[in-house]
Amino acid sequence: MDLVERTIQDRGWSGRIARGLAAHLDVEVRSVYRYRTEVLSEIAEGYRGIDKELARGEFLLRLRENITDARAASRWGPVASMLNMVGRVLGVVVEDEHRAPPPPSLDEVVEKLQDLPLTVRERLAEVLIGATDG
Repeated sequence: MDLVERTIQDRGWSGRIARGLAAHLDVEVRSVYRYRTEVLSEIAEGYRGIDKELARGEFLLRLRENITDARAASRWGPVASMLNMVGRVLGVVVEDEHRAPPPPSLDEVVEKLQDLPLTVRERLAEVLIGATDG
């Protein structure tokens, strides 16, 4: 369980990560998803009944520290992202529902392709290889 929690904290979650954990732990992928559900349930249980305003204040304090560290390292992309997050937490910045979502990353595309049946992947490879030969 600790490994699953650390993985979620460090790398997030995706089908690829779940498959990697399953291989590492020598269990089925569905077991890893069950572990994830247990970890998230424990985390959620820890937050039940807390004062949301105090939690929001603590979150903003930690975010402010991270912004200071990112500025000191001249990491302007993360600074902008965290400032946007502060605005959303405070209700100053509202998500634009009509904005197009960003394009998927290469890893996300590869992950979706890995979920396709083998015959479809083989055909796709033939088409792509044929497109580069001509």
